This record gives sequence, C-alpha cells and structure tokens, in this order.
Amino acid sequence: MRIAALFVLAGCATIPVAETPVANPLPSAIDDTCGAARYAGILGQDAFVLQRGFRPGEIRIIYPGSVASQDFMPDRLSFIIGANNTIRQITCG
Repeated sequence: MRIAALFVLAGCATIPVAETPVANPLPSAIDDTCGAARYAGILGQDAFVLQRGFRPGEIRIIYPGSVASQDFMPDRLSFIIGANNTIRQITCG
C-alpha cells in the first residue's frame, strides 16, 4: 500500500522548465526610472516574494500568457514571471 502511494506522489511532482536567459533582466541605468536596480537580488527567486512589501498600483506582475496594459508609467515596477514561477525580468513602465 505504501509503495503504491509513493508512485502516485511521484506522478504529481513538477518538472522544472528550462528557460532561455533574458538578455537584459534590468533596465539600463539611464532607463531605470522606477528604481528596478534595488530589486536585482530577487531575480531568479519564486514570485511568492512579491506578495509582501508592495502596495497595489506600485507594481505590475506579468505571468506567462497573461495580458498586460500598454500604458507607460515610468515609476511603476513591472516584474516578468517565467514558466517556473520565478522572476525573470524587472522593467519600468
């Protein structure tokens, strides 16, 4: 019985998806109107870290396949999330 349960649990394991690296994960110094460089330490971390510390409207979280508005707000942080639910890129706008 225990062995069967292990096989069932093994089937539920998630397999990491290999993603190509982002060429510029942060805006260049001249384009960093939102202070994205302050958050360089969370690149590659799970998107869960974004659930605390921000007020609505200060950030935008863009998940794979989601639709994002095209309005440009130079002081808004945008976090681009990859298929593995990790932070791939931080942009301003």
